[in-house]
Amino acid sequence: MLVLNLKAYPDSAGLKGLKLAEVARDAAEAAGKTVVVCPQQCDLRWVLEKVPETKHYKVFAQHGDAVSQGSRTGWIPLEAVKGCGASGLLINHSEHRIENVKETIQAAKALRLTAVVCAQSPEESKKFSGFEPFAVAFEPPDLIGSGISVTTRPEVAEESIKAIKEGGSAKPFVGAGVSNSVDVRESFALGAEGVLLASAFVKAEKPRALLDGMLVNCP
Repeated sequence: MLVLNLKAYPDSAGLKGLKLAEVARDAAEAAGKTVVVCPQQCDLRWVLEKVPETKHYKVFAQHGDAVSQGSRTGWIPLEAVKGCGASGLLINHSEHRIENVKETIQAAKALRLTAVVCAQSPEESKKFSGFEPFAVAFEPPDLIGSGISVTTRPEVAEESIKAIKEGGSAKPFVGAGVSNSVDVRESFALGAEGVLLASAFVKAEKPRALLDGMLVNCP
């Protein structure tokens, strides 16, 4: 599984984000392998309407809040994520850390939203896996957006993958700095079952070619 976080780049806003979603859908269906796109929050419903989910292409929110609906200006209740049609969400990304990780995972599961929770260390990876999300994604924060892949630190990546498996039933994902098909291949060779990436896809001159090459290296 590849998870493509479009973040809030100018390159992924509006029509540009819609085009990236179309690329992801077409590549996923052609390869027969799962690709998840996380559009910008303001584009979530629009992307789902224009490029609805398919067998291998899914759409997640970049964030959601485990709060009740009501007078909560600026918050994103998980019911709103579900109402947009998304099938899951990222939780606790390094760029949007939260304190109530367990409660958010539980609330997402109650709504049948697939939860991928991000962790910054082997210790966090094990802890979050114990909360039983769908997956825990280990991402060294200093490598995010750096172009230096998490696979350049194989020892800590393998330690985190092991910790995730020991902590619970969550699938072990890795991310941060993943830039090409070699990085993807090495991530899976380390034992990961999913890979997160962002800028490499969003800013690629030929995103379809990049994605095709990566998907070849996905189990």
